[in-house]
Amino acid sequence: LDFSVLFPAVLGGCAVVVLLARFFSWLFRAHYPLAYHTVFGLVVATMLSILPTHFADPREALISLVCAVLGAALAHWSAAQENRNKEAKAP
Repeated sequence: LDFSVLFPAVLGGCAVVVLLARFFSWLFRAHYPLAYHTVFGLVVATMLSILPTHFADPREALISLVCAVLGAALAHWSAAQENRNKEAKAP
């Protein structure tokens, strides 16, 4: 490993993450609809690029479907827990 290359790359990566976070924070405060739709579009485009388009056999398709349903159920459960926690903390 060449640390004379690795260190500036890591430092630059961290700077980019911090600057993008600050930029999107400002963007959400100043132009919420634009920021919301931009992030939503990026998420949808990313999902479409990683979703499988064909399966080798029906078993593989079934495993993918089961994983998708379990992921949706876990997300729903997590949101419900968050709502309960918010209600419990409310005065």
